[in-house]
Amino acid sequence: MAPSRVTHGSSYGVQIIRNKHATPLLTTLITTLAVLVVPFTAGYMRLGPVPDGVFINLSGVTQVDELTVPTYLPYAQINAAAAYVGASAVYGLNPPQLTWFNGGISWTAAAVNHPNWEYEGLVSANTVVVQSYPSCVIIEDTTFANSILKGNAYGTSFSINTTDTASDVVSHEDAYADPSYFGVYAVGTSSSPNSVAPVIFWDIYQSEEGAQIALAVGCNPSVIGYRANVIVNSTNDMIMAIENVTPVTSTDLKSVQSVGDSATSTWQVSSGLVDMTGTALNGLFLNNPVNESAVMDSIRSTITYAIDTQFRNNLAAGSFGAEGALVESAEVLYGQFLGVAARALYFQAYSGSYPSTTGSYHPTDEQRIYVSASVTHVLFVFLILMALMGGTVAKYNQHDRKQYKLFAAPGSIAQAVAISATSDLPTIVRSTDRPEDLKSVLQEYTFTLNKETGGLILGDRDPATIPNSPTHIPMTGVSGWMKDRLAHARGGAV
Repeated sequence: MAPSRVTHGSSYGVQIIRNKHATPLLTTLITTLAVLVVPFTAGYMRLGPVPDGVFINLSGVTQVDELTVPTYLPYAQINAAAAYVGASAVYGLNPPQLTWFNGGISWTAAAVNHPNWEYEGLVSANTVVVQSYPSCVIIEDTTFANSILKGNAYGTSFSINTTDTASDVVSHEDAYADPSYFGVYAVGTSSSPNSVAPVIFWDIYQSEEGAQIALAVGCNPSVIGYRANVIVNSTNDMIMAIENVTPVTSTDLKSVQSVGDSATSTWQVSSGLVDMTGTALNGLFLNNPVNESAVMDSIRSTITYAIDTQFRNNLAAGSFGAEGALVESAEVLYGQFLGVAARALYFQAYSGSYPSTTGSYHPTDEQRIYVSASVTHVLFVFLILMALMGGTVAKYNQHDRKQYKLFAAPGSIAQAVAISATSDLPTIVRSTDRPEDLKSVLQEYTFTLNKETGGLILGDRDPATIPNSPTHIPMTGVSGWMKDRLAHARGGAV
């Protein structure tokens, strides 16, 4: 069997692989890959169902402000319900940490078409711009209030009994002392396509004269433009501007109002103006693509219960003593309503077919999960530690190999003579006179090298060791003359 040898001059990477120390090399490569991947792993990924309490990050925008549109959400819903977070603590809504409705007065429903790249990384998208800052007013016309409040709103009937007009008592501060009910309703029916329904906040209370008084506040959104271009920076997916908003004229919008138990009051976009089927304006529904009763149940459970309770308490405590205070409060609640409606719209599955429009709508029935950046950072640190520990092991292994002293070059004749000199081989050589005799004698023996001690084993005789090796070799069974020779080679007694 050929003796083992250490090859000098090979690269460190080759050495650690040859010596079964590929772990530090591989972990280093994986760590480098992790460094490159970590910045791209945080965000929504289509891996599984959305956990409870995880929401899309909605940001407010004006016509010149910037906002983030993730590339993995081609249909971006941006809501300007700034009051949602601000009032959440007051009304006990406790929104998840990832839910943010930043300031702004405009809300857009954008179908972002990312593949259509334009000049220097900017992309244009078809956008409908809506003014979502609510225009809330006291509804003083009892007939108008009754016609709205008696309507059938998404399968939920409600009515109101009045004996006087709201305008007769709206300025009386003590009229709010004993409110019996406060309601939040989105009035409209599924038979009214492309409609933006007003939201009605209404209250029944006892007047000073003891009469049941109906006080209603209506908040009407209004479409201010359509077919706009949103300029998106493709490198960071920031909306840079909203341009070329086609203004909506009075002929494009029409008010539909009827009197009776089935009456509704809606703003309707004229047919053929722009295809907004399956889109949301102001967080309300255009030909609602989600289950209407489920959405309304979600809105009522979140808004109606929590906010109504707090609102009634505020009224009873006399917090609202003027018409303006009630309108202001209604605007805050309206913003919250928009946020809940937008959330329900996005996270509910769409059972129908998506319309063919510019850009692609985000299929809300896709499974998504939010992956936190902290997970990938922990993995990155772990891989760094693995690489350091693996490198340390490889370095110590290399150091140990260097400490194994060979006083002659590996594989050389001098090394072979040095090894054989510590065995019985010289005695055998001296006992023969001719090369032929030596050859025949050596053929009777087998030569092996002890890989642990470096000793040459001649046949089944005791092994010797390499001179000057720091390795301690037990000398049990070694002949006396060999002990003397080894002691002389080591410069002392064995």
